[in-house]
Amino acid sequence: VTVSVLYWEENRTSNMGLLDTNAKRNVFIVHVNIVVYAMAYWLTNPLMPYLLKEHGAGSLSLGAMQSLFNLVQLAGGLVVGYLQDHYSGSAALSVTQLGSALVYVALFSASSLTMLYLSRLPTV
Repeated sequence: VTVSVLYWEENRTSNMGLLDTNAKRNVFIVHVNIVVYAMAYWLTNPLMPYLLKEHGAGSLSLGAMQSLFNLVQLAGGLVVGYLQDHYSGSAALSVTQLGSALVYVALFSASSLTMLYLSRLPTV
């Protein structure tokens, strides 16, 4: 038993930190996608109160908009989990990036309060 433990320990420590180039590339792509999504989210988030006010919304509309956004993300997490389990992680990542792009295009082109609320729906 001690020989197998020592063999396992030796192999575990000798391979630590070594990733093949495909794994490094995939990790890099995922990190870039996270940074792009986070930047886009945090750049548009402070604009919501201004956009809601410009479209004639009341003071409670910001809370309703954020609640809708969180509910859609909760439901979208289930959809993305299903896609990742049954297809692949890259398919799930593609769907989420496409959904984010649709959100920002719809947010940019929103001309009414209803369109502003509907722009949050593709938030998978």
